[in-house]
Amino acid sequence: MKNKQFKGEFGYKLLTPIMRVLFRIYYNPKIINKEVIPKDGPILIVGNHKHIYDQCLTIMATKRPIHYMAKKEYFEGKLAWFFKFVGCICVNRNGNDKAAKNYAIDILKNNGAIGLFPEGTRNKTSKLLLPFKFGTVSMAQKTNATIIPFGIIGNYKFRSKNYSVIIVTGNSYYERVKDKRVPSNVKVLPFIYEMPSVMKITDLMVTRAGASTMSEITALEVPSIFIPSPYVTNNHQYKNAMDLVDNNAGLILEEKDLTDTSLINLIDKTINDENKLKEMKSNLKKLGIKDSGERIYNILKDLILDERKFY
Repeated sequence: MKNKQFKGEFGYKLLTPIMRVLFRIYYNPKIINKEVIPKDGPILIVGNHKHIYDQCLTIMATKRPIHYMAKKEYFEGKLAWFFKFVGCICVNRNGNDKAAKNYAIDILKNNGAIGLFPEGTRNKTSKLLLPFKFGTVSMAQKTNATIIPFGIIGNYKFRSKNYSVIIVTGNSYYERVKDKRVPSNVKVLPFIYEMPSVMKITDLMVTRAGASTMSEITALEVPSIFIPSPYVTNNHQYKNAMDLVDNNAGLILEEKDLTDTSLINLIDKTINDENKLKEMKSNLKKLGIKDSGERIYNILKDLILDERKFY
């Protein structure tokens, strides 16, 4: 429970309900895992920064008043009254602004919520993140605050399609496409080293249908659109894909039917159909073998213990 009220919290509570409704109607954002934000106690909400509206998304995720640390320039223009009214903290980025830090620490010590962007400015580059500034961990340690990380992807467009795309080309093809112009909700990467971690937070995959890929998809329950390679022995990727398609655990788009329009239309139709995604995840759960390592271990153990099986 908070011990005292801070500047701007009345204005924050007055204006944010209106903002939430307007923002939802205009931009149609999708907010995932908002339930993990603690309802009380000191918290630091920190994440990437790509647009002036980024803080609106965290404001939509919790009813707690969040005091965002904002650059001094915002308090000098026509909207200065607004930033003050909703409780933002003025920060002079030209030096070590101890007054701003101390005020933020005071809020945290009184079980409040602070919002900040560790990059220190908006990321207008092609890089995923800018180098982080110091301060977040220090404030958390001094106040025993919980750090709540968030990530923002996608774009700020009217009634956005509401999804982002990561295209993984492989190292050998990346040089050919890295300078191609792509929409703001698309990222092109040469390789992902922690693919299972990415798959766990993926709503929909578009992929070939090799055996190892199918095993990962069923184990991690990732709804997928399969484009089987027609250039493999006995057309086995098509057969792999149809095993899941026949069980309503995946979709197929054969390469002979593949065009940019056919793929985009299928992605749009599928990713905006929550019931279809839930159905595929549920059926993947039934099909997935999550104890394969243990099964192989037991088979090997039986072979070793029973020498007769070698003859």
